[in-house]
Amino acid sequence: MRYFTKAVLSALPWFQDPKVIELPWRPEHEEQVQGRKLTFGLMKWDSLVMPHPPVQRGIKIVEEALRSQGHEIIDFEVPDAKEADRIVVLHSLPFEQLS
Repeated sequence: MRYFTKAVLSALPWFQDPKVIELPWRPEHEEQVQGRKLTFGLMKWDSLVMPHPPVQRGIKIVEEALRSQGHEIIDFEVPDAKEADRIVVLHSLPFEQLS
């Protein structure tokens, strides 16, 4: 987790996307949670597109690894994936095609 998070944050994504909150890696925060049980939300699929078997296997491996370390996993379900998809498609169309 540390390696992945530090890799993402070292890319300074807030300079690429203004909607990303500037949040650099802070080792003092890592020290505060070290040894504590963490809680992770895990979305196994979005109810629209089923992940391929290797992806499902990877998700299961990560879930089992986190549970074996004593962390809590909460199944995250997308509230309405079809409606979210409809909105994204609607807003990605040129204005002329909306009517």
